[in-house]
Amino acid sequence: MRIAVLGAGRQGHACAADLLREADVREVRLIDSDPRRLEAALARLPDDRVTTARTDASRDGPLAEALAGATVAISAVPYFLNLTVSEAAIRAGCSMTDMGGNTDVVQAQRKLDARARAAGVAIVPDMGLAPGLGNLLAARAIADLEDVDAVRIRCGGLPLFPAPPLDYALFFSVHGLLNEYSGTSACLRNGRVVRVRALS
Repeated sequence: MRIAVLGAGRQGHACAADLLREADVREVRLIDSDPRRLEAALARLPDDRVTTARTDASRDGPLAEALAGATVAISAVPYFLNLTVSEAAIRAGCSMTDMGGNTDVVQAQRKLDARARAAGVAIVPDMGLAPGLGNLLAARAIADLEDVDAVRIRCGGLPLFPAPPLDYALFFSVHGLLNEYSGTSACLRNGRVVRVRALS
């Protein structure tokens, strides 16, 4: 399997390192616009299966070219780029998942369903920690219980020993962090999707 990882920062590097543990992975292609980040990732991942491509993830055409030949792409770039990444993946004929972070972007990605099916690929958005893994674990727990009145999913980057200026462990893009604490969030209340103000 050939896997493209978009973004060679913390999340992309960790993702690539995990993928290299799998014997059936023939290539991990790191894609980033910053050549220094790519060089640093190559130095930390001394494996012949790691290749790099310098491309701007906000430009569909060049990104589709960089994705050509990949079986699947994993997006570790800021959430607002994921719609363009999805479109490029469809053009390149590779399936794609991302770490999500924004309901409006996910809704726009869902509108690509017919194009993705026609291209024979799957686009699976919003598969980070929360939303993502946390939701899957909650759904599994619900399935195993007889009656469920409510589910609350909580996830955060609150460190044991907070340090200024944010007192927060920033393990992902600051854009995603700011997005989570501003604007509105989509919530399911009494069987209906409603928008509520963040931090309310």
